[in-house]
Order: sequence, then structure tokens, then C-alpha cells
Amino acid sequence: MEKSFKMGKFFRILCVVMLFVMSLSVAGCFDDDEPGSSGSGSSTSYNNKGMKDPDDIKIKVKDGKVVTLNNNTPRNFHGAKPVAKKPFTLMVYICGTDLEGEGAAASRDIMEMAASNFKGENLNLVILTGGTKKWAIKDIGRNSCNVYTLEGETLVRQATFGRQLLSDPKTLTTFINYAAAMYPSDKYALVLWDHGGGPVWGYGVDELAKKEKNCLFVPELNAALANSALAQKKAEFIGFDACLMATVETAQQLQQYARYMVASEEMEPAFGWDWRWLKTLSENTDKDILISLKEIVDRFVGYCEDNSGWLGDYSGTLSVTNLSKINPVAAALSELGTEANGIFTSRKKAVAFEKGRAKTKSFGDLGDDGNFDVVDLGDYAEHLHAAFPNQAESLRKAVADAVVYAKHSSSVSCATGLTTYFPYNASFNEAQGTWPVYASLYKNVSAIAGHTTFLTRFGQCLVPTDPVPRQHKKRAGTKAAKGGVEAILPAEDEAQAIEARFVLWRELEPGSDYFVRLLLDKDVESKDGKYSAKFDGKLMSFQDEFIYVREKDRNDKTGVVIYDSPAYLNGVKVRVQIRKDAKNKDGKIVGALRVNGPEGSKVASKDTMQIKKGNKLQFRYWANLWTKPGDEAKYAGKPTHKWVKGKEITVGDSLTLKKKAVGKELYLATFWITEMNEKMEISNYYTQKLEMRRK
Repeated sequence: MEKSFKMGKFFRILCVVMLFVMSLSVAGCFDDDEPGSSGSGSSTSYNNKGMKDPDDIKIKVKDGKVVTLNNNTPRNFHGAKPVAKKPFTLMVYICGTDLEGEGAAASRDIMEMAASNFKGENLNLVILTGGTKKWAIKDIGRNSCNVYTLEGETLVRQATFGRQLLSDPKTLTTFINYAAAMYPSDKYALVLWDHGGGPVWGYGVDELAKKEKNCLFVPELNAALANSALAQKKAEFIGFDACLMATVETAQQLQQYARYMVASEEMEPAFGWDWRWLKTLSENTDKDILISLKEIVDRFVGYCEDNSGWLGDYSGTLSVTNLSKINPVAAALSELGTEANGIFTSRKKAVAFEKGRAKTKSFGDLGDDGNFDVVDLGDYAEHLHAAFPNQAESLRKAVADAVVYAKHSSSVSCATGLTTYFPYNASFNEAQGTWPVYASLYKNVSAIAGHTTFLTRFGQCLVPTDPVPRQHKKRAGTKAAKGGVEAILPAEDEAQAIEARFVLWRELEPGSDYFVRLLLDKDVESKDGKYSAKFDGKLMSFQDEFIYVREKDRNDKTGVVIYDSPAYLNGVKVRVQIRKDAKNKDGKIVGALRVNGPEGSKVASKDTMQIKKGNKLQFRYWANLWTKPGDEAKYAGKPTHKWVKGKEITVGDSLTLKKKAVGKELYLATFWITEMNEKMEISNYYTQKLEMRRK
């Protein structure tokens, strides 16, 4: 018996047709006029003529002649007969996880696939489902892993694995082999749908698996592909509708099995790709695959851009990489790493290098809650160009040559299409682990010898400690200055300083030596040891409550600045996203990003949450202990830092923030300095505090 599923109106806004794609710069920060940069930045529109509204799709599910697949015999499909040959077969590996169970994201995408009205005579669309505890399309079994073909608005079950896990590389191998054998074509492609965690943590989370084996690490992806039909006949492309997978390390692992890789540098919003590009694919199977791949990029980034600022901040990045050109990128990165090993002979050289790393665009940044530490390769080359001009230029050119098409939304700066892993911020975050934890995983992924050797040595510099305000080991003091505050470091301290951030604190309660952060700002000017930050006595507030805000990204070309603020949204730990632009000069809340991925995983959450009237917001504040001289014994055994919760707020009609003058409580101003000390260790400290109280 057939049953149907129709997406409720709640999701209609997430499935709207994109009216046009805004013109977006895709050149990196290195040289905007470089002719080899990764994309045109031209405006492209899609009218979706002949397509349905995804919200009007009624998905039916029925059984065909279902065969049982066995991972122990990944090339033997008893009882299955190949269909007539078609020009193209697209395989979609959907690990539903919490994205489907909590938000029906996979079901929405299946609806978009059906809404595209792709030409079935030209395209086999073969879908594997599993990895989640609940499906919105109820006839997709939650306790089994199944293979479907999409025929119009009907999912036809063709094969089943039973209770097999999608985190088992053998499942991916068997699926690819089955699809290639039963749906013969001139061309094949594979898309991996779910969460992503970059080169260290890999792809996908199967909710039905044990925590220690619930994802596919990148080497496991390689092993799955090596045993599959794609080892004999390359796919046109392998895509990741997932976070953080546009890395050179991932591309290296895939190069034997596909012509192109489509992936995101940044964390993807939960809605992911707009799958109506399938119509273009089905109408152009005899043409260059780049026609379809460019549409994937344009649709995704266009939707992110069109809907940022009122529904959420969707920092969209997506790129197409020519995998036949990835080896020169890896070679250039390896050569740069080999050359950079020389910095450890001199602390002056090491500090200069680290200043470049600190300024390099990083993706997967969750502030105090973690950082995935993948950095844009083009921007990395720019910031190391002065120290290593030949190696940096080789890397820049190799990236520009390999990335054939890329776009990013206006809130994103310095995205050139490919990233690499470079530990820095996460090393200071106990929640994510330190370099030794990452090192063993990364070495299994990377074939970039010089870069890996350099990171191994560099990892010894990382010290997983937080600055302790009550230990004033530095002579620099923070003082009032015209338009703000400043600090001047002694020459020996300036010589080892890497970067500075301005921090403003307020006493937790009257008379307390615990102070909470209200501002962590990267907008600090420095010259000859003098650090200056602007402060006009006003801070961001929401519904009359000061909130702790941290600058996350600043695009000087578009004037968009993104901040985030730690909070709980209806009891879920999130980073509230705040956008400041020409229309919102004081800032506006534009959504929230869930901090934690699925339970037991290390991948990035893909869940961008709306904040609506009636929601409950409880902001979180990072509190540090600032003792007065002689009071140390008073706090013996007490934590030097902790998280505290503000009062619960019921969201009203407006999400706009307001700049509000500080009250009469005691405030502290200081600079947070990252340095490389005499032991070649990277650590943090605060300058001496400036006490401020409004009269």
C-alpha cells in the first residue's frame, strides 16, 4: 500500500524558490584582480520554470522487487536485475541523523529532488537512507538501511541492508557497487549528505551506532571508495552536503575516484543544497558537468545570501575543486611547511610566523565552545607571503588553479575555496581536546609530508591553558585614552606578542571578585607595542540586558560584521548569531547555531535555529576571578573561571539590539595578549586591568 508525505507549512520558507543570486566576490584576500581566482562573481538567476513548489510535493513510498544486500559480499546482488542503461546515475548517501529526526532536513531535500522534475529517462537517482531514529517520511524505515530510486514523486524501495550502519565503510562500498551494477550509465556521481567535521573528524554520524564508531573518518571514506566501482570508473564528482569538508586533505583522498569535489569551507546551514539543480543535470548529461556544479554553488550561496539578515545569518561557502590539480596544491603546502620548519631556530621568526597564522581566516569557529581550526589556503598564503614569498606564491597559484568555481555570502571574508587543518584555537579549548588528541587522527589523513611534519613540531608549542587574571606577571597596564583604552607593552613583551583582543568585564555582583565578559573584540590597532581599542561607554544589549558578544567575522568590502553570543535557546546550548550592517547599525539577532553536534560525535552541528517571538533565551557569560592583592587565600580552592547564566528572557516582537550605556557597577578593561614565550610555548595573558565606574 502506498502512503504519502507532505511537508507542513512550517518549512515552506526554507523551500522557497530563489529569485536571483546576488553577485558575490570569490577572489581571496590575496589579490582580488588575479585572473586565476576561483570564480567570476557574476550574477546568475534561475527561474525554476517547469518545477513544482517543494511544499506541494506529496512523497509516496512503495516497494519494488526488494533484494537484500550483504556487506560481506559487496558485489553479489542475488535476485537483482540491471535496468536499461541511462546517461547518468547519481548516488546520494543520506545519513539522516538529528538533522532528519529533529528537523526533517533529509525529507525536505527529497522533496526538492522531486520538485525539480528532472528527466527520469536521462537520470537514475539512487538514494540510500539510514542513520537516524526517526523519518518524517514515515515509510522510510528508521531501523533499517534502504536503497530507493526516486521516480517522479515516488520513492521505490529497491534494496535493503537490514540494520546495517552508515558509519561502516563497507555499507558505502556495497551501496556504490549496487548502484553502479544495477543502474548502468555512462557517467556516475556521489553525494554524501549529513554532518561534517573536516579532515580530523570526518563525515557523517549514524545515530544508531555506538559512540566510538558512529562516523566515517576520511581514511575510511578512502577505503570504502577503493573497494568500490568508482576505483575502476571515476565519478564525475563527489559532493559533500555537509560542513567543513572542502579541505585539501579530503581532496587528496578522493582524487583517484572523481574528477571534481564539491564541498563547503564553512559550516553549512541545516537546509543544505537546493536540490532543484537536478533538472539541469538531467538536461545536460551529454555536456560538461561544470554546468550543473556551478548551479549547485549558485543556488546554495544565493539562498544563504538572500535570506541572511532577517531569517538568520547563513554564512554560505561552496566550491568546486578539480581533483586532477590537487597534487600541486598539496606539494606547495608541503614545501611551505618544510621551509617553515626553520622558524623554530629563532623566536623572532616564530612570532612573525604566528602573527600570520593568527590573522588567517579560520572556519568552524565556535569561540569559547570550540574551534575546528581549518584555515583558508589562499588567505594562509597571503599572510605568509612576506616571510616565504616563493612558497606562498606557489601555494596561491596552485589553489587558484585547482578551485574552478567558488562563491561565498557577503558576511564571509577571505574564502578562496580550499582549506587545510592548522591547530591553533582548539588547542586552548579543553572541551575539544588538545593537539596530541588531534595529531594521531590527522597523521592518518594527511599525505602532505612537509605540512604534517611542521604541524607536529608546531604542536609542541601549544599549551592548553587559559589566562589567569589574578596572575599579573606582565608589566603592561591598561589605561584610559581618547576614544577608548590603550596598553603599551615593554619591549621584551612586545617582541613575543602574537595578537591582542580587547576585553571588557563587569562585576558579577556588587563586591564580587568574579567578573563576566561582555565584549571580546578583535578590532585592536597596534603600533610599536602600543595597543588601542575604541570604547564609547556603550555595549550591546537585548531587551535591556547586556549580553556577552564576540566578533566572529568582519568583511571590510561589504561592511558586514558578524558577532556571536553564547546562550541557551529553549534549553539548547547555542551561539546566538548577530549581524551588523548598514540596515542594522547596532546589530540584530539573526538566528542561533547549535553548539554540539549529535551526541557522542565531534562533527560540527549543522542546525541553524530560528529565534521567534515567545522563545526562551538565557544568555551565558564567561566569568573570571580577578582578586585584589592579599586576597588570594580567600579564594583558595575556588575556580579561576566558570560559566554563569543570565536571567531567562522571553523573546518579544523585535530581534534588534541596542547600544546601551554601562551602569554604575564596576567594570574592568584589559587586553588579552597571545604570545610565544622564551620556551617557544604559545600561551595567553591579560594586561593589568583598568577599573572603570560611571559616576
